[in-house]
Amino acid sequence: MIDRFLRNWSINLRVSSVYLAIGIGLVSLVVGAVTNLESLVALLRQPTLEGIADEIIAGFPDHISLFIPLALILFALGLLWAWFIGNGLNRQIGEIRRGVDQLRKGETGVSFSGDSRDELGSLVQSLNLLSASLETEKAEQESRRRELQNDLDLREAQLRLVGELARETASIRKLDVLLNRSINLIKSRLNYYYVAVFLVDEERRYVRLMAGTGEAGSYHLKRGQAMRLGEVSIISGVVNSGTPRLISDVNSDFLFRKDFMLPETRSEVALPLRVGREIMGVLNIHSDRQSAFSQDDISILQILADQIALAVQSVRLIQNLQRSVREANSIYQRYTQKSWSREMLGNRPQGFKYDSLQVLPMNQRLPEPVLSRLSGGHPIIVPAHELSGIADGNGSDILLAPVTMYNQLVGVVGLLQESPDDHWEEEDLTLVEAITSQVSLALDNARLLEETQLRATQIRLLQEITSVAASHTNLIELLDHVSQKMRVSFDLVHCGMFLLEPDGNALTLVASASSDPFIAGANLLGVKIYLDAHQSLESVFKERVTRVIVQDLEEAGSSTLDEYMRLRQVNTIAFIPLQSLSAVIGVASLEVKASGEHFTQEDVQLFDQISLQISSAIDVARSFEHESLRAERERKLGEVAARMRESLDIDAVMRTAVQEIRRAFEFAQVEVHIDRGKPAKETSQRDSMPSQSPPTGSLDMMSTMKVEKNHGNS
Repeated sequence: MIDRFLRNWSINLRVSSVYLAIGIGLVSLVVGAVTNLESLVALLRQPTLEGIADEIIAGFPDHISLFIPLALILFALGLLWAWFIGNGLNRQIGEIRRGVDQLRKGETGVSFSGDSRDELGSLVQSLNLLSASLETEKAEQESRRRELQNDLDLREAQLRLVGELARETASIRKLDVLLNRSINLIKSRLNYYYVAVFLVDEERRYVRLMAGTGEAGSYHLKRGQAMRLGEVSIISGVVNSGTPRLISDVNSDFLFRKDFMLPETRSEVALPLRVGREIMGVLNIHSDRQSAFSQDDISILQILADQIALAVQSVRLIQNLQRSVREANSIYQRYTQKSWSREMLGNRPQGFKYDSLQVLPMNQRLPEPVLSRLSGGHPIIVPAHELSGIADGNGSDILLAPVTMYNQLVGVVGLLQESPDDHWEEEDLTLVEAITSQVSLALDNARLLEETQLRATQIRLLQEITSVAASHTNLIELLDHVSQKMRVSFDLVHCGMFLLEPDGNALTLVASASSDPFIAGANLLGVKIYLDAHQSLESVFKERVTRVIVQDLEEAGSSTLDEYMRLRQVNTIAFIPLQSLSAVIGVASLEVKASGEHFTQEDVQLFDQISLQISSAIDVARSFEHESLRAERERKLGEVAARMRESLDIDAVMRTAVQEIRRAFEFAQVEVHIDRGKPAKETSQRDSMPSQSPPTGSLDMMSTMKVEKNHGNS
């Protein structure tokens, strides 16, 4: 449009110049025609335009010879001026066109010259303003483009960091290494001032610094930086709320606390480490620029925080799993060791040997140095003289291969060559290792089978004792039957049942069962054992758990427990608490002659289960006896009341009362005193004594009984 305007303006200018030159020539001719005064006066006197034209034409021949050259000269000058003006304008228009072409190509800094006040000057000014505006807009666009490019580079770095962090943390199994690697990646890749990770402790009382970059992180880690959950702080607030906390300007935020180790901090963001609904900690990032974190930055950083949280949870789960596996292995190793120890405590031989004819038992143990070497789990070759008395051979070296279960040495396989000249080869060792591994599996399967059978026997025993206990409603009969059942089931020498005395200081034997009715201590019913006789006996009542007491009879003291064990001729007693209504009312004693670890931990656990069943049966028996006694008393009271209602005479009623009460309750003496409300006179009625006639009138009876039973006061 500008080219079209310039082109039209140039053509119009040239045409106007030509018209101007022609006009100058014509004016010159006209002026030449009317130069003398007379001609001018004659011209002005003409009344009409036709007359004026005729007058000019009439005078034209007289002056044409003079003014035609002048008109030609002026016309030529007009054309020359038009050409000069046109060329100047064409140059200026050309410059404008070139400037417009530069603007069209997107170039900046284009300037247009021209100071005329006509339309062309206005156009030049407009174009200069347009060029300046385009230059400013291009600069702004370039600045915006650089900002967008920087944002794009930052987003690209952040997204690349997300993938890199996921790859790095996937192979790390240590929490401190994981956190330090994560924060250093974030700081180096995104160029932040300081990055730290806080984690909530197991009690969820404190959030503690677990990793920090630079010297500031090392300093705060050494100090054990921690914040209590619930206090007013940025970190605690993020844990409590579960949402990010942004501080664009630390100088204008009241929660920000200046850290002398981080003097360049200008903005800060804290993001929650969350997995599901659980907040595990906080990712804390500092920047040395104000308003360094946009909402897009926070969104990407929250993704990083979530990845760190997932990695932390994975590491913790793996660590917990490894700890559980170690604990399970440790427990199983102890269980295996105890199981084999229990096997060795029995009457079984320590081992077996084959002499090419038969398999014979053997009870010798290998020397401790040899066992120590075998604990490594590999076969060893031992000279024959080191095992003299254990392996009687031909003097050749002995190959010993360990039999292990869960890193526990449970046995040894020993092999001798037929000839002393033969030597053990590497192939022999490999073959023996394969054989011992199969032996260990077979032994473990056999042990597990025996333990399963033992457990089934124990469960059956528990059911039988429960059935026996539930079949009795009398307490003494219950205890007597249970003692007999337990003695037979556990192959005991004696089994006794003790009840606690009312004063709570001693136990009385109320039921007992022995392997032989004529054995020593078989009939000790009524014997007492005081609780202070042994500390373990007191703990049975305080802690309500089974206690095993082992005592050497030759070293026994003079306490009632020592005397009891001496009379029974036993070295080991297991005391099982008997409870009723959550109170220990007695104990069951399981007595054997053997000393040492006769009762295993599994046996004690079984005793505790038996104790619960017996205690439940005791509660039932006591409740039944209590209800029976109450019913009997109510029946007797009903009979006494019925006999008393048979007479209307007060004296007869009193006599009947004392007689029936003495007979029903088996009292030695019953007295009934009658008070008429006058303390000066009192009438009493005693069984077998004559009674005085009561005075007439209404009486107030206040009975007080003085009763004596045949076997004591009640």
